[in-house]
Amino acid sequence: MELKGFSSWKAVLPGLNLEVALPLNTYFRDDGIVRDLEEHDKKVLSEVGIERLKGVSSSLYGRHRGFKLEKDGEERKYSVVFVKDNGNTRNILAQGHESAHAAMFLQNAMGLEFQIVGDINNYGFRINPFKKYSGVEDICDSVGLFAVYKQMGRPGLTAIHKNPVYFFNDTMQVRPYQELIDDLLRSQK
Repeated sequence: MELKGFSSWKAVLPGLNLEVALPLNTYFRDDGIVRDLEEHDKKVLSEVGIERLKGVSSSLYGRHRGFKLEKDGEERKYSVVFVKDNGNTRNILAQGHESAHAAMFLQNAMGLEFQIVGDINNYGFRINPFKKYSGVEDICDSVGLFAVYKQMGRPGLTAIHKNPVYFFNDTMQVRPYQELIDDLLRSQK
């Protein structure tokens, strides 16, 4: 099975525009903005010989697909991120969100999460979404909101506040991003 376009050693996480060191035997690919999430998802799955996944929730904005494959007797992790074009602010939010999923999937002693938190701290925030929140979606949404702040500043977060985006957290309850935006801004030094 030939998987093409994957980075090893280093990758740039989309949305965050953060170059990270990848752990050994991990591979990352950013497929960018795609026209149709479902069609692109099928394409990515077919690359690894999977027809479809059962019981996987579908996002309206973006996807992360992670695969563990055996090669030469070693387990290797492959991670693919892609988003649908939903306007600049939502694209950045989705890319940052999916990048957080990728970091958690590829995580090991190299500390991809640590690299993301370091970037958040470098922008003057004293928050570690990976420790503050217990729900995976809350963590990823918080990282996505930081990506919006990083690229657009407070006006990007204000745009989200004025045009509310709602999401399902891990308990499948709908809530606005405002709570996560407030947590981020309150943590600023």
